[in-house]
Amino acid sequence: MKFSNNKTHELRHSLTNNNESISENYVCELHYDIDWVNFAMHAIIREYKSGSLKSDHLEQWYNIHLWESILDQCFANIGNMEAIHGEFSSLASALRKNLGCTVPGIKQLTRSKMGQRADLVLCTLSDLEFGGAEVGRFYKSVKGTKWMLESGIKLPKLLKDMFTQLKKYNMN
Repeated sequence: MKFSNNKTHELRHSLTNNNESISENYVCELHYDIDWVNFAMHAIIREYKSGSLKSDHLEQWYNIHLWESILDQCFANIGNMEAIHGEFSSLASALRKNLGCTVPGIKQLTRSKMGQRADLVLCTLSDLEFGGAEVGRFYKSVKGTKWMLESGIKLPKLLKDMFTQLKKYNMN
């Protein structure tokens, strides 16, 4: 509730007061989330005050300035978890698409199919995938083609593939 203000100077004041309470006795397991919220609010306020959010940018600008700089830090305290950006091909999706592949010699070997590509994939170093995201340059409406295709079809299929792989991994 400390960030329920609507003026940037009030938000900055809340950030200052919030940081003082944990700065001396910081314990990662207890304070990481609130520390990340402070970091994210500070980054967004800086982008807002610089006027950069008023301009139209390419999708990659949003990836770098908002997603990569802020979201990656959200998962930094989870061991072996990383956020991979830039149209990363999902391993879980590739495994589903290649279920019918056979051993060479029985049938002619076909080239492996690539998995769904996402702007962001959350995975561990052991190739377990836990989430994905798509970034858009701007939001038109729920009837926009990008919105319908990427959030209505592509992303749910990708997340289902990840869930299926995690379920198989859990069973082994």
